[in-house]
Amino acid sequence: MLYSQSLALIDLAVADLLTIYQVDAPPIPVELMLQRPKAGLWEAADPNELTNSAGMRQNKYTLRMSVSRLLARSISLSQWGHDHNLSVLEYDKEALRAFARAILMPRKMLEQIYEGIRTPPVIAMRFQVPAEDAQLRLLDLGYAEVNSEP
Repeated sequence: MLYSQSLALIDLAVADLLTIYQVDAPPIPVELMLQRPKAGLWEAADPNELTNSAGMRQNKYTLRMSVSRLLARSISLSQWGHDHNLSVLEYDKEALRAFARAILMPRKMLEQIYEGIRTPPVIAMRFQVPAEDAQLRLLDLGYAEVNSEP
């Protein structure tokens, strides 16, 4: 689980991203955000540069997770990321992965899901992410226990 300070920084940055891109419902358009950043945010990147490994074929949403990780890294290296105190994430691989999960599954959108159905399979379908990453995001936020199944 992430330290609360890192999680708070991540959640604030994601909330700002959602406002900038006018996103109010899942799925989050990470491909668009990566390829066409708003002026002055970060350098555009090409998601086609990602390796299409066998693991990506196992789950149709694995590629979206990879794109989100590339986006998280691009943001953390940018001036916008620096201004949002995210440059420290570049040195913490797990925090960077948590940032990628937060981009795809923002806290405020997860909180809108009734607690009784806030499960990895439901989140995976709604946010178009692998169930394993949905489980990790729930753990990041303290909404799930370590022993619970995805």
